[in-house]
Formats: sequence, structure tokens, C-alpha cells
Amino acid sequence: MKRTPFRRKAPPPRPAKQISAEYTLRPRAAAVAVAGPARAVVQVPKQEPVRDESYRRRVAALDCIHCGAVGLSQAAHSDSAGKGMALKSCDLTCYPLCGTTPGDPGCHWLIGTSGRFTREERRALERKYADETMAMLKGRNEAN
Repeated sequence: MKRTPFRRKAPPPRPAKQISAEYTLRPRAAAVAVAGPARAVVQVPKQEPVRDESYRRRVAALDCIHCGAVGLSQAAHSDSAGKGMALKSCDLTCYPLCGTTPGDPGCHWLIGTSGRFTREERRALERKYADETMAMLKGRNEAN
């Protein structure tokens, strides 16, 4: 059977969606299902994450909170606040972890990617380290 030399026609273009003049943009909100006899869905407003580069730089200037390595730290974000595609973690949950060096993957990889910790263990460590980092930085600010 011989194939035809003709190419398939492209589908017709779709008409553009029209938005009425009465439509107003509303702030984004996450929907949360409420269990019970009514099975309702309630909107919960999202909180904007704090993004502060100077805070991240101060965190990265600290020693690694996991192993104590000096001068190799990066600001690691906690995943416990809910992080995913196109979602940013709050900078207030940052803590210092050492990065990768030749021959050593570093604590940032160890805690975040290696899989050596269960999700519960990792999230407990992240909360503990974030709280300790906040306390350290507050102590430094009060001392100055």
C-alpha cells in the first residue's frame, strides 16, 4: 500500500476566550477539603514566602550546622513548609549546610537528596536546624 504524498491539514484555530468586563481578579487561594457529612471545600489564603537575599547571605556565612565545617556553607531551604514545582520556600526556614567539595558530597546533599534520612527524620532535622539558625542570628543581632 502506497502512502499519499499529501500532508495532513492543520486543525482550524480555536477562537480566543473572551473575558467579560465584570470579571475582576481575585487573590489566589488554596482549596482545602473539609471532611464530614457536607464534604465542603473551603478556600484558604496562601501566605507569600519571605524572600530576603541579605538573610540568606547571613545564613550562608555561618558554619555548617550539621557537621561544623567552616567557610563552606550554603543557605539550605527547609522542605517541611511545602515545596514543589513553582513553589518557593520561605527564607526564614533556611539553615547553613556545607556544599559539595571534591571527594565529599557535603551535608546539603546528604540531608536533602541522598535518601539516608526518612521524610520524618529529615523534616525534624530541618525544623530543629531552622530554629537554631534563627536563634543564632537573633543572638548576633542583639550582641551588636
